[in-house]
Amino acid sequence: MIVKQILKKIVEIIEKTNSSEEKINSLEENLSLIQTNVQQALTEALNSLSYHSGDSTTINFTGGGFISSSSKSVYFTIPLDKDATGCTITVVSGTILVRSVEGQYIVNKESVLNASIQIENQGIYANLILSYDSSLNTDTNTPVGIDLQNCVLEFS
Repeated sequence: MIVKQILKKIVEIIEKTNSSEEKINSLEENLSLIQTNVQQALTEALNSLSYHSGDSTTINFTGGGFISSSSKSVYFTIPLDKDATGCTITVVSGTILVRSVEGQYIVNKESVLNASIQIENQGIYANLILSYDSSLNTDTNTPVGIDLQNCVLEFS
């Protein structure tokens, strides 16, 4: 689509100019402008595919995880909508509900900030470990359901 527009513009320029020298000068000026515009468009497109320092996003996630570390930590993985390679991810806010497969509430709609949070950035997903001071009233290695709501992530 862009190539068609470029070629169309070149033909218009050539048709509007009178002498061969005018045609060449006009064509060179416009080709330079077109090149700059194409480079800018490509840069913007590539930047939109990944997170950068200063970006933030809000995540709502429902999925699975497990309890480990002497029943004090919840481990789970969240997908990211863009690549975060090279960024440090920080959780700013959000609530979490953790439920056992038997239906027992292990963490009942608490702020994620009530736990110590570790995040391992894997590019298009992030591994999270929420560690609590006391046992979560379930056995270690227990599979759990995770409901993460309005979790704001910041990238640096």
